Amino acid sequence: MYGAAGGVGSIAVQMAVRDGAWVIGIVRTSAQQDVVRGLGTHKVFLTSEPNLLDKVRLAAPDGVEDRTRVAHC
Repeated sequence: MYGAAGGVGSIAVQMAVRDGAWVIGIVRTSAQQDVVRGLGTHKVFLTSEPNLLDKVRLAAPDGVEDRTRVAHC
């Protein structure tokens, strides 16, 4: 979930976790990483991380079923 630490993103994360989804969160700051981990995400990455797409692919080797973007890039 891109923008997982924002108002809408944090609610979407909680709903997805509640419904049994395996959630990957993408955030801008390390402080946001801690917040999003606390919401139940399984993996959290920073937008500035090198090779972000490769890291997401490693975290979800079978691919992702759905992608939710709740922040403007």
